Amino acid sequence: MPAGLALRELETRFGTGLLYPYYILVLQQMVLAVPGTPRQNITGAFFANGEPVPFELVRMAFDAGTSFSNTTTGGHLRSLIETFFTKDGDATFLYVIKGDPFGDVSRRWLHEARSYLEEVSQAGGYEWQIAGMGAVTIDTQDSVLAAFPLVIGTTALTVFCLLGCAFGSVLVPMRSVLTTACTLVFVYATLQIVQGGAPYHLLQLELRAPWECPGVAWLVPVMTFTVLTGLNTDYDVFLVAGIRKMRALGASNDDAIVSGLRSNGGVITTAGAIMALAFSGLLASSTLAVHQVAFVVVLAVLADTLVVRMLLVPAVMALLGEWNWWPTAMRDADGPYLPLSEKSRAALL
Repeated sequence: MPAGLALRELETRFGTGLLYPYYILVLQQMVLAVPGTPRQNITGAFFANGEPVPFELVRMAFDAGTSFSNTTTGGHLRSLIETFFTKDGDATFLYVIKGDPFGDVSRRWLHEARSYLEEVSQAGGYEWQIAGMGAVTIDTQDSVLAAFPLVIGTTALTVFCLLGCAFGSVLVPMRSVLTTACTLVFVYATLQIVQGGAPYHLLQLELRAPWECPGVAWLVPVMTFTVLTGLNTDYDVFLVAGIRKMRALGASNDDAIVSGLRSNGGVITTAGAIMALAFSGLLASSTLAVHQVAFVVVLAVLADTLVVRMLLVPAVMALLGEWNWWPTAMRDADGPYLPLSEKSRAALL
């Protein structure tokens, strides 16, 4: 059996918490006082699967002059002490098993445990550390997600400035950022409902997805936000460049939109279909994060190229009219726009 499937089988049969416990380098008396830490979940030098080990037994296990030292239990106790204590005896560690070491309950426990241990260690002069896969993962999540709003704001500002300089307009980049945000909100909301089982309210009714929901991998929005922003902005630039070119040649705003859609719309849709097809193969992945990344990219590309760029953007630009290009002054429209072939035919007549 592949290691990935074997690990999943272990998680299913024994629980994720047993495989990824929290390791605490601190005296066990302090840990017992941490809220939400049942004794049976603690294993350390003086606790074996939640059962306290009397210090007298530990002393007798290391005393070669006692009969207890030569028993199997005495040997086990010596092994336990040697495992959980340093050779100098100046530090010990123990581990705490949580049901889901990566979930919200464990996150709250980790923050409470650190707050309590920090307070006690300052009063008693102890040093402590909490490690383990769950703690590392939660710390990484907190650090990345804390910086994520800054990434969103910086990306939006960068897109706004670049498009503003490229098109000499204020409303074009503003409209581009807002329409891209519409696509992203739709995609991430759909992912949350389909994969996360998030409740949503409709006419005061709370509805939930009727299927089993594995939850949303926290890395998915972080990994896909900038990629999707770049793709959607690229499609937008391709469309608006064609519209602006025709408007600069003297076509009216509405005629320029129609011409831009006619010349570039098919290419944008084809590019989106190719991108969606390329990522659709990852939908069959058994890895949750990879599967959800593929779902987000495929849905975002199709929604953006088929709906947002083909319907929403032209509609908004038609409503804005000449304000699309403000503060750049466009030449007056020469009348109804005719393609070059029709102009040549009209000139001959």
